[in-house]
Amino acid sequence: MGTLQIESYGISLTAETLINSDQGSHYTSIKFIQLIKDSELRQSMSRRANCWDNAPQESFYGHVKDEIDISQCSTFEEMHRLISDWT
Repeated sequence: MGTLQIESYGISLTAETLINSDQGSHYTSIKFIQLIKDSELRQSMSRRANCWDNAPQESFYGHVKDEIDISQCSTFEEMHRLISDWT
């Protein structure tokens, strides 16, 4: 549920925000689905047993991890600035 809590850091999520996940039990739970609806966000899930659906995102974040060292960041704001500067 931490994804939705980033608003407390001054980052706004709008109705256009898409929460993408696999079909794990925590993402298909009634509580999580209701939280998405209450937050007026959109939910997208990869197809069951199809790892290729998430391949582009995994590739992108793999490159981010190779090129950015966030281990030295002590706050969310530092990490956000570092990633924003990279993109």
